[in-house]
Amino acid sequence: MTDAPVRPSLIELASACTGAAIVFGHGGGGDAVQAVTIARLLNQLGIREVYVGGIASSWWGEEGKPITDSTASVVFGPTAYPVTDLTDCELVAPHLALVTPASRYKGNQPVETIIAERHPWPTFIVDVTGGVRGMVTSLNAFIRERDVGLFVSLDCGADSLHSGTESKSPHTPFVDCMSTAMLLGLDCPTVFGMVGFGCDGELPEEDVERNIGTIMRAGGFLGAYGLTQADVRDIGALCAAFPDPIEVWVVRAARGEFGLHTVPINAPWGQSIHVTPWSPVILFFDPHVMVDALVRGARALESTESLAAAEDAFAATYGIIPETRYVPVLRFTRD
Repeated sequence: MTDAPVRPSLIELASACTGAAIVFGHGGGGDAVQAVTIARLLNQLGIREVYVGGIASSWWGEEGKPITDSTASVVFGPTAYPVTDLTDCELVAPHLALVTPASRYKGNQPVETIIAERHPWPTFIVDVTGGVRGMVTSLNAFIRERDVGLFVSLDCGADSLHSGTESKSPHTPFVDCMSTAMLLGLDCPTVFGMVGFGCDGELPEEDVERNIGTIMRAGGFLGAYGLTQADVRDIGALCAAFPDPIEVWVVRAARGEFGLHTVPINAPWGQSIHVTPWSPVILFFDPHVMVDALVRGARALESTESLAAAEDAFAATYGIIPETRYVPVLRFTRD
């Protein structure tokens, strides 16, 4: 271990950053709301220009509504859409658009537009229709144009740490895997952050702990940071405006709501999650170490140039149906 490289922490990377920074919602859905914590931190560390981004993969229910507590149906798969179909936005690369509070997709409101409405950071959306190569090419064009010197990608839960050897397969790891593969090709330092330890119920806690240990033993741990009271307030307000069954548990954990809880995902009886004092803490990892030591399947997606090609590569590697091929809404009642 004495010969292992000492990788800079997120704080050190931010302190050395002379340009702009991007904070990104790693898995789509509501993940972009977690960017509030790190965008604010980067501003406090002296980075004046911070962009907040997210994935064009939204878990909209019927009639464009977010996930609800209904037991008659569940939002089972995301809507992955091209950013060229967004209204009231600025297309700055083939798969990347700066959004405004008025931006909509077929009348549906992405969570990133709510962030644009309530916070000062310029906000954008990247789509997955061009595969990982499309994501990387568009982001690198944006990185060069805006002089970005740091990219931080945040995931709520643990499905990004899926290795394929867990005792239970996760339900929605595909878009996360695309984002992880994307981080390998960006032209600036990249950091992956996991918040809401196990709050998505995707992987058994024992597997989450084991997988984190694998990354740490490989030297990929880059430190940690916890939500402040201002973060709790602001993320809570975003979750109230865009209800999400997972993201809100980071806020509820910061308010002391620990223990076992049921969230309305995957089935009519929901999914059990375990909320702990770790849930409002963000753990940071080097994505290159993370892939080399654990998420090796991300390499299979790096060269894909379409969503279909990425889906095929993921299915062949992990033996799991990508969530983007699920029906968007699954009904559990008979007519």
